[in-house]
Amino acid sequence: MGIVRLGFLSTARINEQLLAGARPSNLVDVVAVASRDRARAEAYAREHSIERAYGSYDELLADPEVDAVYISLPNSLHVDWSIRALEA
Repeated sequence: MGIVRLGFLSTARINEQLLAGARPSNLVDVVAVASRDRARAEAYAREHSIERAYGSYDELLADPEVDAVYISLPNSLHVDWSIRALEA
């Protein structure tokens, strides 16, 4: 079994909880983060040593090197973005 490459759909604070668990793991690597604002995503990526930053959620979903996503958006957006992620 290989490493799961994870992307974050948003720069929400809850992501820090996942980062805390992912950092010591040999099974997951957080490789991307997306925001509606590219500058915000880039700043978040720099702060948390994440390889790639995207200025839209769709850009992250199109990345063939992302295996799974954590949808840290408001609950009202989970269904739509879950469907989009599954389709990607």
